[in-house]
Amino acid sequence: MVFWWLFSLCTVATYSGNLIAFLTFPGKPSTVNNLHAFLYERNMDPIIEKNSYSDQALGNSRMPDFLEAWRRIQNNDALRVDTFDEILRMISSSSTVGHIGGTAAMQSAIAQDSVGATACRYTMMRQPMEKVNYAWAFPKGTNYPPLFDKW
Repeated sequence: MVFWWLFSLCTVATYSGNLIAFLTFPGKPSTVNNLHAFLYERNMDPIIEKNSYSDQALGNSRMPDFLEAWRRIQNNDALRVDTFDEILRMISSSSTVGHIGGTAAMQSAIAQDSVGATACRYTMMRQPMEKVNYAWAFPKGTNYPPLFDKW
């Protein structure tokens, strides 16, 4: 009898806790995983740093999503900013814009924003915008190639 009483108490407590948690916080918002969802499903505007690699890549691309991002940037000069700090200020103050740019800078911003008691305000798409391979070129006769020849 004691077993059934404890079992019932645990079951009721578990379901009550789950119900309260669901009613107070119904679930996670859907995430943006790629550029298409960013532009069309969420209808967000891209922010880009002037004269950056991403600026040039969007401007020279023929992919439909890249062209749409570039069109939105061209129609609104405020979406092309001079510094990464301006980008972070714009992202923090609006939920309708997002940064298209280098991964390393954004990862650094996320790491810095994650310090402290407040929640981090930034996230990154799971799917990279485009895959970029870098090549290194050195003048003949330098000592640099052996340093990079580790593969």
